[in-house]
Parts: sequence; C-alpha cells; structure tokens
Amino acid sequence: MGLLVGLLFPFLCSAQDSVFTQSHIIQGLTEYRNAVINRDEEAVEQLRALEQRWDVTGSNREIFESLLLNVLSTKAVYDFPEKTVLRITKRECPQCARLGEITEADIRVLEANSELLNLVLEGILKPEYPFGINPDASFFEELDFFQLKSGQAIAEIGAGNGVFSLLLTVLGKDNRIDVNELKRGFLAYFLQTAEANRSLMDGIQFHAIKGKKTDTGLDLETYDRIVIRNAFHHFSKKEAMLKSIKRALKPDGKLCLYEPITKTQSDLPTFCDLVMDKSEMLQIIQGMGFNLEETSDLEGMTLMRFSIKK
Repeated sequence: MGLLVGLLFPFLCSAQDSVFTQSHIIQGLTEYRNAVINRDEEAVEQLRALEQRWDVTGSNREIFESLLLNVLSTKAVYDFPEKTVLRITKRECPQCARLGEITEADIRVLEANSELLNLVLEGILKPEYPFGINPDASFFEELDFFQLKSGQAIAEIGAGNGVFSLLLTVLGKDNRIDVNELKRGFLAYFLQTAEANRSLMDGIQFHAIKGKKTDTGLDLETYDRIVIRNAFHHFSKKEAMLKSIKRALKPDGKLCLYEPITKTQSDLPTFCDLVMDKSEMLQIIQGMGFNLEETSDLEGMTLMRFSIKK
C-alpha cells in the first residue's frame, strides 16, 4: 500500500509540514470512513439493500446521485420530516421515479447514512459497498493545489453542508477550521458532524460562522487560506465579498477557488445559469486586489489560487 500511495499521491509527500502527507491522507480518510460505518452498521446494511433494490448502477447512478442531493440538502437545511422531504424530492427530481417506488422509510435510510453518502457524492468514496477510498478523487488534487499545511488557519466560504471542511478537521493537525455559510441549517449540520468526529481530530479548532451576502464575518488578518468551492458564481455581491475576504486574509494568505468555469460564453452549461466565463471571473477577482498565482483545469472544474497584491 505504501508504494501504491506514493505513486498515486506523490505531491502529498513533498512537504514535511503539510497536513496531507502520505500517511495522513490514507490513515485519516480510512479512520473517518470506518468510524462512520461502525457508528451505525445496521443503517449501512439498509443502504446496501436499498442500492441493490434500485440497481443504482450504469445510468441509474446519476439519477441516484440527484436523489441524494435533493434528500440530503433538504434535510440538512430545513430538517423537515421524512414525509415533507419525500414530497419535495418527488417534485424537484421527477426522474428519480425511474429508480422505483421511493418511500418515507427509504428517506430515513438515506438520512441515516448522510455522512457516508456525502463522501460518495464528493467522489472521495467509491459508490459501491464497502465504499472504499477512490484514488482518482479530485479532492486529493485540490488539497495539493491549495498548499494546505499543519498549523494554518483555514476558512471555507459558502461551504454548504461543510463536507470539505469536515474532512480538513479529521485530516489536519493543529489547524483552525472555520466554516462560513448563509444557511443556518448547513452550519448546524457541520457542527453536529464535527462534534460526532471530535475523537478523530488532532489539535483542531473549528467554528461555524453565519455570513452575510456582503460580509464573511471572518476575523481580520487571521487566515492563511480562504477556500471557495463551487460557490463564488452564486455570490450576489462579489466585490463586497472579495473586500471582506481580503481583510480576513493574512498579508501572505491565499484565496483558493474550485469553480465550474466556461472557456467562452457559448459554452455556458445549462445546469446552472450563474456559472461564469473564466475571463469574467478573473477580471472581477484581480480587479479587487488579487494576483493569480496558478490555475489548473480539473474534471470540468478549474482550480485557482490568488495572493494579495502588494
């Protein structure tokens, strides 16, 4: 396994002070995955039976993931009862009916396995039982590109359910991990899952911060890294948010983005009308006092890392 990991993730071994060294990345993810499965083995078996019943392979896999997004997001944000979640899911995901009959009991099974399924949706775990670690997950390249290290203060803005930041809390060492989000339900979900996994953390401080559309609410000149994943194009007040981000970063801090970006306006995808052209995004960010250090295309997404203009 050691040789295999070194071949798959050579970048993880490059810096001695990196959070995500060869041993940390595999050991941390494996321990977290095992803890989630062992916490409720009966629920995992019910999920396994549900996937077999719906035959979530081939073309059904994409439909199943749409179902998961609807169920898990609705439950995390609003904490509705299963009956309401089922009604909303059927309305928002009519194609999900192709999987077969979906019941309130099925919704409970999905909710009981939310941590595990969020890792599957992120591509970090393989979708089939026993949900092994996926060595091809873009998550690993994100970590390397963002240049994350032990002891750093890291904030994620527009974090949604906070899965990325949660992983930082169980993989990091002596880090401060702050999660910023507009929706209180997502913040509550992050705190709940983080507390459930506190035994896996090593010197980690974590906080949930209710942001505003024009202000991150983050402490001034505090953060080594501020991360925005698939959220910047949703900001309605981009310039105001960038001002707030700039104030929150240390002078040598970095702004890191993971965004769906089109090469030309004619390439705009239909799944989200807010997705921006890359040149437009760069113009806005650089115009607010940031220098682009590096960019890299990755599975239909683009990674970007910015420093503050001196």
